[in-house]
Parts: sequence; structure tokens; C-alpha cells
Amino acid sequence: MANDIIKLLLQLVILGIVGGGVSYLYNRLQKNRELVLSLISQTSNVHTDFLALRYKYNAFFDDSGKPIRSGLQPDDIEKIKWKYYEEVCILLSRFQSLKPLLNKFLPKNNTDISMIDGYYQTFRRNVRSNQPIFQTEEGKTGEGLKALKTLHYHLVRTLADKT
Repeated sequence: MANDIIKLLLQLVILGIVGGGVSYLYNRLQKNRELVLSLISQTSNVHTDFLALRYKYNAFFDDSGKPIRSGLQPDDIEKIKWKYYEEVCILLSRFQSLKPLLNKFLPKNNTDISMIDGYYQTFRRNVRSNQPIFQTEEGKTGEGLKALKTLHYHLVRTLADKT
């Protein structure tokens, strides 16, 4: 009888240890999954905001923007452009705050992450120097934007594979 009780207690202890270990691993995997999903969301939001800013800002640089410009005084246009510069600086800082996590989860993609950061820096520089963002003089999308979109897609796809 005493041996049966000892066996039962030993089985309960072993089940408790194994069950606790499995529960710990599952919780850890779930937390990492949630973190990766949040990282995908935040990275995509920053990227989307950069693209939206590009469209708004580039309206000042092609002929289709003439009706917009004709209703504004030059001083008003400069104030709007300054507002866009402030926005791009905030977006850049948001991406740079995500970079350490991106590098942690995607160490093999450090070059791509740095390239994306470089393209976002180009956004900032173009706004500061009053030039269109990834747009030709004819108003067509520049190669830089196509490369940035490809890098972003690859980054998000790689992150999604980790979920």
C-alpha cells in the first residue's frame, strides 16, 4: 500500500514537472508569436505612413498638383512642407526604434533592415532639400520606391514565417 502511494506521488511529481515545462514552453512561444505579430503591424504602419506622406508631399512637384498649389500662397506651401518634414522625422524615429527588435528576430536580414532605414533617410533628405520623394520629373514612380517596397515585403514575409 505504501509503495502504491509512493508510486502515485512520484507519478504526480513527474507529471507536474513535465506539464509545467510544456506549459512554460508554450507560453514562451505564444509571447514570441505575439511580439512578432506586433512587430509586423508596427513595421507595416510605419511603412504605410511613409508611403502616404510621399503621395501628399509629391503633389507639390508635378503638374497635376497645380490646382492644389494655385489655392495656396508660397508661404503656406512652405509651412505644409515643414509639417511634412516633421512627420518624416517622427516616422524615421519610429522605424529606428523598431530596428533593434527587427535585428534580434531577423539577424540574417540586417543588411535589408539597414537598406530600408537608408531609404527612409532618403525620404527625410528629399523633404529637407525640397525635392520629390522617389519620383521622376515626369511624375512617375522612381526605382528607389520599387526597391523599398520589395525590401519591406521581404521583411514582413520573413517575419510572418516566424509566427
